[in-house]
Amino acid sequence: MSAAAPPVPSARRRVLPAWPWAILAVALALRVVVVLATPGYLPFGDPADYDRIGRFLEYFGTYPPTTFADPAGPAALRPPGYPYFLAAVYEVVGVRWTVVRLIAALLGTVGVLLLWDVVRRLWDVRLAIWTAAVAAVLPSLVWVGGGLTAESLFVPLVLGAVWAVVRHRDAGGSALWVLAAGLLLGVAVLTRSNGGILLLPLLVAAWVPRRRWTDPVVLLLGTVVALTPWTVRNAEAFGAFAPLGTQSGFTIAGAYNSNADTGGKYYAAWQLPMDVPALKPLFGRPDLNEAQVDAELRDRGIAFAKDHPGFVVGATGVHALQLFHLWPDIDLGSGNSFRETGVPESLWGEYTAAFWVFLALVVAGIVLLVRRHERPGPLWLWAIPVLIVLSVVPLLGPPRYRIPADPFLAILAGVALTALRDRLRSPGLSRPA
Repeated sequence: MSAAAPPVPSARRRVLPAWPWAILAVALALRVVVVLATPGYLPFGDPADYDRIGRFLEYFGTYPPTTFADPAGPAALRPPGYPYFLAAVYEVVGVRWTVVRLIAALLGTVGVLLLWDVVRRLWDVRLAIWTAAVAAVLPSLVWVGGGLTAESLFVPLVLGAVWAVVRHRDAGGSALWVLAAGLLLGVAVLTRSNGGILLLPLLVAAWVPRRRWTDPVVLLLGTVVALTPWTVRNAEAFGAFAPLGTQSGFTIAGAYNSNADTGGKYYAAWQLPMDVPALKPLFGRPDLNEAQVDAELRDRGIAFAKDHPGFVVGATGVHALQLFHLWPDIDLGSGNSFRETGVPESLWGEYTAAFWVFLALVVAGIVLLVRRHERPGPLWLWAIPVLIVLSVVPLLGPPRYRIPADPFLAILAGVALTALRDRLRSPGLSRPA
């Protein structure tokens, strides 16, 4: 693999070669088949809540009231990006989940195209083809749009932001590209709040081409512009600065509490905070709005983690195994993610086996890069999947939360497949008799 391929002349970039078109056709076909083969899909878990909020937004034009704080008070537990996306679709075609899922299939295919172009520009065409081929057929990326999941929107938004900063490099440092990257990242953060952790690597990516501080500032400005309406709305609703909403405390307290630290089958399983006896008195109080409840939950969750460091380590280990489909109980480890993305139970085993093959290719790709002592590409790019996993693994185990890292892991799988192809075509290999 060439780690630092020379730029492709602009005249050759105008025509998309045949291979990417074929890969995109396969990617779209698989994603559409997933939707059409599961006409009886019903939103479960988080998708059911997204659907509820989307319906309310489409009908009333505003977020529904909180379900756990001051009765009838404002809510910001769910980031607004995906619910507003659902509301926009519902406004045009009515509440038709199949249409939403078909749009997600198209967005997923666009994500494959963006990934192909990013890898082509940062490495070479061969690696881009193999990476795109992996992303086209990888079950996690095929099925993520099979349900009403925020990740089906978040993944192409993150890839779009990465593509924009790479285009910034190739366009000689045009500020418009970093502004676009900032806006896309901001919308991504409004879709999944842990997307905010990706600001640092993208700021580095914006700075690298010209070593000028103005480029990361423009990217940051774009992100701030995208976040401002939601930040202002929350300030007016809660009288507090809450640009990412009221999700962090709810998530932390659900991960670190006495119910989760009980041992047995459900050790380290995330708990609804209102089901934890020590936290119950916080809910439904007319004197506490959602932001205040969230702040108290965050404080109590962090305090529990500090008092139980062994549980934090143990929970992180459990979550790591679950995130990568390595937990022995497939229902407990991956079942909710399968249900949320619409994967039929009859396919859980095949899905998991295919992911293990993918994981083996990822590990092989890492080993190849280390053994060859090659430049692995821009470090800011590899920081993205690492940060995505690190932002989740201490708190949550469902594999759905790992999916945004998969396009970047597909690059490593592409490295392994490229090397395997070269090995098989090597004239020095003896042919079987």
